[in-house]
Amino acid sequence: MRRSGLTVVAFAVAAVLPMGCGEETPSDQVPQVIGTLTLPASAPGKPYFVRVVTMPGPTFVAQTTGTTSDATTISYMMGLSGLSIPQGTYYVLGFVDIDQSGGDASTSGDFRGWYGHNGDGNPPASANATISFGISTRFDFALVIAP
Repeated sequence: MRRSGLTVVAFAVAAVLPMGCGEETPSDQVPQVIGTLTLPASAPGKPYFVRVVTMPGPTFVAQTTGTTSDATTISYMMGLSGLSIPQGTYYVLGFVDIDQSGGDASTSGDFRGWYGHNGDGNPPASANATISFGISTRFDFALVIAP
């Protein structure tokens, strides 16, 4: 029995196609969250995080962490690099652990704030950070010193 070269080519093409095509969100459709936190003072070498959360509390949908420089602003980005943030409306929390006590709650003297807070550093009454597919959404906000 003679085999056609087309059979071999068809098999070779099928073998190299990725399994589950179309199941992942293309990178140009992954929501990206970017922004700048403005600090009340310089705090070099302190750990910080920015979180996207569904409700105030320690559970988060996405997070970025780092260490502060000697500047009074922190630029942040979440969303590409393998991190997928589902589209929706969230709270965004910024925090700098001034006393380096660790944990998820601020202590006196730490810098904290929520996107859209009214100046006291507490979360707004409802989620206000809308994240959509294929859009880089900017959330700039200032942190305050925790009492």
